Amino acid sequence: MKNSKFVIIGAGIGGLICGCYLAKKGRKVIILERHNKPGGCVTSITRKNVVFDVGAHLIGSCGERGLFTKYLSDLGITIDFIRLNPTDRFHFPDISIAVPQDIDDFIKQLSQRFPAESESIGKFFKELFKIARNFDSNIILNKYQEYSYKHFLDKFFSNIKLRAILSAQFNYIGSSPKTASALLMCLMMYSYLKEGTYIVKGGAQNLSDKLAHKFLEYGGTLLLNTSVEKICVKATHAISVITNTGHSYAFDCVISNMDAPKTIHNLVGDEFFPTEYIEKINNYKIGKSSFMVFLIANIPYEKLVDVSGWHYLSYDLDNPRCKSFYIFVSTLYDDSLNRNGMHNIELAMPFPYDVSSIDDWSKIQNELETNLIDRANEVIKDLKKNILYKFSATPKTIERFTNNSNGTLYGWEMSTYQVQRYGLDHETPIKNLFLVGHWTKPGCGVVSVATSAWKLAKKIVNRE
Repeated sequence: MKNSKFVIIGAGIGGLICGCYLAKKGRKVIILERHNKPGGCVTSITRKNVVFDVGAHLIGSCGERGLFTKYLSDLGITIDFIRLNPTDRFHFPDISIAVPQDIDDFIKQLSQRFPAESESIGKFFKELFKIARNFDSNIILNKYQEYSYKHFLDKFFSNIKLRAILSAQFNYIGSSPKTASALLMCLMMYSYLKEGTYIVKGGAQNLSDKLAHKFLEYGGTLLLNTSVEKICVKATHAISVITNTGHSYAFDCVISNMDAPKTIHNLVGDEFFPTEYIEKINNYKIGKSSFMVFLIANIPYEKLVDVSGWHYLSYDLDNPRCKSFYIFVSTLYDDSLNRNGMHNIELAMPFPYDVSSIDDWSKIQNELETNLIDRANEVIKDLKKNILYKFSATPKTIERFTNNSNGTLYGWEMSTYQVQRYGLDHETPIKNLFLVGHWTKPGCGVVSVATSAWKLAKKIVNRE
């Protein structure tokens, strides 16, 4: 019904897409966001007049026929995307791969490098395409929902170098090949390798700001610096939320785009849910976090162009000792970000510790920052001598700004066990409380989160 009132907690991509869809359909929607800007994990900050994307910055499916393009187009939103060329880069001890924009060229490149595996490479990509294009079909789910990505690779290859190259993007979903869901890996790889990898011109904040602006155009209300402290429940229904300002907002439906465990345990309370639901939530494993370093450096273009992407110390990507780190320089692709030849260099690595075991965050931050810059200096000549400004972010930093438990960038761990059969649905046992975002199916990543929001909003409107 068009007079229904919706409260959405969190103005991340999930909350914004969901809010835009509902508001466009004439529903009364208010989004409550604890941060001073919309976007969640898709935000930017400016330091020394240089823009940094501090969360997700690579987005797939933004081409003319891409899924994310469809969502934005249907909402009346136009974004200036820049397609990366090459799509990605992978660096191993004796091999560096620049992934071309055309996936057929990538397949040809791999076949020439590994001629004995040529036939298997073709079969692998054919099956990967099939999985990604039919992700929700029962046939695909029944066949592959128990497969780890390693298990999927085992069907085709034994060459450890080829397997590593075809696994090199696993950090985008935060789970190693041995634990990562084959379904989600194939979906992510298809999005990036087949449909293209993009960044938002001018910084990722432009995407979130345009979504927020369109939401307001459709008549929605967005309140920043406003956190929800409690979801009030009467019997089996949520009836209102109470914010940090003391205001109470009644609603017909509440949608949480914030951290799912905190929504359930802290905002509502375990006593309002069936025991088996709470046990299910408690048995889930939260995804990993990252440590990030942001640099402004006076480095010539030619020293940076070939070093971006993932760097691995070995080909055994399931081995915890196979340390990896990531280099991304958006000023190489986006002229609007370049300031007098200075480049913004973003370094990242999976966080190597148990977050709950850390007492002295300052010490860990200093150690990891030094270590990561030293490693980057090995591949970017004279980097350390030419750093003009630096800052870093720990999982605690990420948690402070996004409210994600343990600073996770992925929601739940994207493992085989958790992604599909045991994944978290939008609906909860409280009939008018819904969850959206990377804590729900289909999983992490901007396009997956947008899909989660689109499906939920459409379902609610159709049900009404």
